[in-house]
Amino acid sequence: MGFRRIAAFAAVALIGMVCAATASADTMVVAGHRTISATRFVFEGDDIFAPLLPALRPLVKSFSILPDAVKITTLTGQEIAISRERPEATVDGTLHAMPALPKLEKGFVLLPVKALGSLLGCAVRWEEQTRTLYLHPWVRDFVVEARPDRYRVVVGAAAPLRYRAWKEQNPARLVVDLADVDLADVPSSFAIDKGYLQYARIAQKALAPEKEGDLVRLVVGVAEWKPYRIEKSADGCKLQIDLPLPDQELPSDAPPVTLLDVSFRRYSSQLALLTISTSGKARVTSGEGENSPTIWVDVENAENQPKLPDPFPMDRLVKGVTLAPVEGKPKTQRLALLLAEATPFTVTSDGGQIRVALGEAGLSGLTIVVDPGHGGWDPGAVGRKGLSEKEVNLDMALRLQRLLEEAGARVVMTRSDEGSANGVYNGNTAGRRKELRTRCEMANGIPADLYVAVHCNSRGSAAKCGTETFYRKSDSAELARAIQEEMVKVLGRPDGGWHRHPESIIVLYGTEMPAALAEVGYLSNPTEEALLATPEFRQQAAQGIMDGIARYVRETGLLPRGESAPESPAPVQAPVPQPAGDGLSSESR
Repeated sequence: MGFRRIAAFAAVALIGMVCAATASADTMVVAGHRTISATRFVFEGDDIFAPLLPALRPLVKSFSILPDAVKITTLTGQEIAISRERPEATVDGTLHAMPALPKLEKGFVLLPVKALGSLLGCAVRWEEQTRTLYLHPWVRDFVVEARPDRYRVVVGAAAPLRYRAWKEQNPARLVVDLADVDLADVPSSFAIDKGYLQYARIAQKALAPEKEGDLVRLVVGVAEWKPYRIEKSADGCKLQIDLPLPDQELPSDAPPVTLLDVSFRRYSSQLALLTISTSGKARVTSGEGENSPTIWVDVENAENQPKLPDPFPMDRLVKGVTLAPVEGKPKTQRLALLLAEATPFTVTSDGGQIRVALGEAGLSGLTIVVDPGHGGWDPGAVGRKGLSEKEVNLDMALRLQRLLEEAGARVVMTRSDEGSANGVYNGNTAGRRKELRTRCEMANGIPADLYVAVHCNSRGSAAKCGTETFYRKSDSAELARAIQEEMVKVLGRPDGGWHRHPESIIVLYGTEMPAALAEVGYLSNPTEEALLATPEFRQQAAQGIMDGIARYVRETGLLPRGESAPESPAPVQAPVPQPAGDGLSSESR
């Protein structure tokens, strides 16, 4: 009894210590994305040194840690190289002084945040009370242009902008809130007072830790409400608002497209997708109704009005759908959805589809088998300096397991130590095949929703390098593609592509669920062997694979095996009133 009390006391004390450590942990908020730091920050001189990689992912295209430098490619294509040998950095070849060298703490590279923020075009702020470091892009561009056929208001930053827009009456004005950005030294207003557009003003509305976070507000005053257009640039870093000239309408400058068909599918209780197939790139604006939970999507270059499925497959959320021309706007078709309740939504348009996603798909509830390649008697590839693939694979896979579990997934490891999956593999070919079949049987018997194998490469000349991802079955191609593309973004290594493996790889064809095999890097390449030996690169690899899995789930609406989409009630075709006015343009709620 006394032992139990001591054990209970020790457990409570341990929980208290863990909670205290968590409460005092240093935190990074990068462009609105919060990350708990793996190690404490270092304060030196006038700068803060923090393990910003891979927390910088919302701001950069790719990055890599090399023995002599940390290399970063920004979203706008700038190449930044921070030397690990001299206190300097280069931006597209131009030399910049740095306050000190990057530091190495507990296996993590700590970068000088203020100096790097300046190179990235970001504001840096430290809040001592919560031990939180904020790194948010500056809004550096704010311009109002009077063009021959329109007025254009442009705001720009060093990272993709997230915004919410709405219109107000008395006085008539358009309000746009830009999230997770800070305002640089730009003109605060443009007084136009000509015809339709009267003024444009911009100001910092809030700063974290206020509830709104870092928020910049743009207000555009107009004489009366007319159709306008809000669009983001291809990289998402600029937002442009087009408004008509006095006594004119905005011209349509997009080639016409044919709308082919409309479909609706509910993937889960959290995600439904409405899709319009198109003959080319559709120009769309979207928004919400003012007096009811309504979503509308205007296709501004549509040549026709396709028929909706009759009856339309309504469900508990979607109560009515219409597709009809917009009065006074030739070649514009409006899709309107009447919802039972306000719901987050995202509208995207590519070369052949317009997609309206209602809700979001996530990893919660999914069972994912993570397979660290090789193990036991089988070391896999061995680098020139003796680094074994089985060791690297296991470390990356365990890191991936932690990331997936933090996102709510159930993770089953084929092995969690240096041994083989079945513990009896003795090194011969027959035993190897039996051991691989054990991995498949483990996944099939659960049954799992996804299977991801983690490997390193070693073939060809020592100069061969980069990442590759393989699949074998047709249902696995998109999983391999998502993992490969996200790994390349995070690791910054050469892109070897995603391919159907030419050989009959047992774990790729013997599994009954989508399966992919990630080859993170080449142990036969001296540079990549050195990278694969570092915890930073392994963590980046795990993050890239995690991002690929999350993207695949998000794009496909993957459900846990055995769970089917909720049954819809009897189809009902209900009319939807057109929302008043032209509303607002928004990519996401």
